Amino acid sequence: MKKIVLLFMFTILLTGCSCDYELNISADKVVETVDISLPYPMDSDDRSKFLEYTKVDNLAVVGGLDNPYYDMSARADNYGDVYNFNYSYDKEHPIKNARTMQSCFEKYKVEETSSYYMFVFRGEFKCKYKFDDVNITVKTNNEVPKHNSTDYDEKEGVYRWKIDSSNASDVDI
Repeated sequence: MKKIVLLFMFTILLTGCSCDYELNISADKVVETVDISLPYPMDSDDRSKFLEYTKVDNLAVVGGLDNPYYDMSARADNYGDVYNFNYSYDKEHPIKNARTMQSCFEKYKVEETSSYYMFVFRGEFKCKYKFDDVNITVKTNNEVPKHNSTDYDEKEGVYRWKIDSSNASDVDI
């Protein structure tokens, strides 16, 4: 079973008024899910820019010959529209090439071996578009020997962080 060292965790690809980022880590793959909520009262120009961006630029993996895209879906709820981006990383497309990491953090490091994953993310959070906050959740059944999450349930294997205007300029999670 892979050990996971979550020294400093990371966040999201796109942006929005609120964003829920989830990373589900198992022995053979890492599933990344991003839910971005755009409230109905959001400025129509901002909404249009977001929608245009996601149509042409939703690569999940950077580098390589075949750049796979996120699976994207949308739904409406009582408060606005929720856009879901989903991708499963594997040996062919490893998590270290995830666009979220390369696009959103000033400094990042991802290491994957046969026995563990290690994530290190810090510095300026660059995916600031118009988000109020970004909620990050990591779920795993694997051992997590070290982490710095602000809210966690080790028994359930759930670790959470939050990025907002107070810490976006110097993230160290």
